Amino acid sequence: MAVDVRVETVIARPVAEVAAYAADPSHAPEWYANIRSVEWRTDPVLVEGAEMDFVARSWAAGSPTRTAWPPTVPSDCW
Repeated sequence: MAVDVRVETVIARPVAEVAAYAADPSHAPEWYANIRSVEWRTDPVLVEGAEMDFVARSWAAGSPTRTAWPPTVPSDCW
């Protein structure tokens, strides 16, 4: 059985404002259901070398997942 679902939301804000909001990891708990909080390990600015912990609602009883920006990709993935 095929299911076709389409959801659309109009955000009445300038594109740059929406992009800045969505790109800020501090806002992740507001739109990502499994993230309870973001704990910055560096200044809360998304620049190269920034580090933050995402504390999830369900992963190992709320253990933080450490994230660095930009995300690192193992060289053997190329």
